[in-house]
Amino acid sequence: MKKIAFFDLDGTISDSGTGIINAITYAEQKLKLKPISSEDKKSCVGPPLNKSFMRLYGLTLEEAENMIDVYREYYWDKGIYENYLYPDIPRLISTLKDNGWELRICSGKPTVMVETVLKHFNLYHYFTSLQGAKLHGIYPGKSKFIKEILDKENAIAIMVGDRSDDIEGAKANNIVSFGVLWGYGTKEELETAGATYIVKNVDEILKELSTI
Repeated sequence: MKKIAFFDLDGTISDSGTGIINAITYAEQKLKLKPISSEDKKSCVGPPLNKSFMRLYGLTLEEAENMIDVYREYYWDKGIYENYLYPDIPRLISTLKDNGWELRICSGKPTVMVETVLKHFNLYHYFTSLQGAKLHGIYPGKSKFIKEILDKENAIAIMVGDRSDDIEGAKANNIVSFGVLWGYGTKEELETAGATYIVKNVDEILKELSTI
């Protein structure tokens, strides 16, 4: 049977926090919005930005989409490269690939940005598909992306991610989830979402998958 590993991007494959936070600060200042805390800005790493901006700044959807456009003035130029790969991720990805897993990205980040980041880190060729958000509009959620693929494939599947929406997407499709603690989600967030496994490092993932 085919084996599919879905991966989140931000906070799972790479630490994109600095670029995202700097881009939020840029937009906040340009739009003369009341500043929010660094912790609140960190909470934007992973989930769809329009929902985060509506929640944190009290914006309408239209205002949040405008803020995203301003945010991207900085992010496309600088922020997307203020990003580093978590050290053991290439080993995890190459090991899974060598052991017959088909790798796919399932991210709340726009697909075009996912592609740019993966090419920047020379990881693009490992993945058979990239599922991400559109540049504007409501993000349908990871559960929908996973379902669309699994409806077409007879496969064993897992989801690897650092935030509750990764875990909830897996849970909605009855697949195993790995909540990773090196990203931006807390242990409490991952436990509450119902992660199958909560892991501190890549070796813990590989150990659990060695029997599949």
